[in-house]
Amino acid sequence: MADEDNHKSKVHPEMLVGVSAVIIGICALGVSLYETSLMREEQRAAVMPLLELSRSYNLQTDDTSTEKSRLWLQARNVGIGPARVANFQVTVDGKPQPTWDAAMRERIIIEFDRLDFEACFCSIFDECWTTSYSAFGATNQVESCQRLDSSFTE
Repeated sequence: MADEDNHKSKVHPEMLVGVSAVIIGICALGVSLYETSLMREEQRAAVMPLLELSRSYNLQTDDTSTEKSRLWLQARNVGIGPARVANFQVTVDGKPQPTWDAAMRERIIIEFDRLDFEACFCSIFDECWTTSYSAFGATNQVESCQRLDSSFTE
């Protein structure tokens, strides 16, 4: 009987190998999950768009001494990945304008500071941001981009 008790209290090599294999497997799984999350972060960063909004105004005189005003609003993607623009708004004094005609009716060429425009754009991973001309390149992450009734239509 004493021999059986002594036999039960011994650590069997097979048991030690089995427990070690389980511990190593759990550690390998943890490392694998961590590496996968790092790879996903790298993939997002590798295709992150960045929309830059700018505007300029130019007054030109032609051969007949006629002055022509030219207004340029520009949106370009300076990021790494493609940008999917889902919503675009042009505002005058904070009020959305549906068309260029509506925006230009308010003497915007003379009072250029009243004009602003905003874009909501998403990456291929459906991560979305908004930016506006008045934000000077700063972006705000948003849940999603939705086209609004007050969105610009041209």
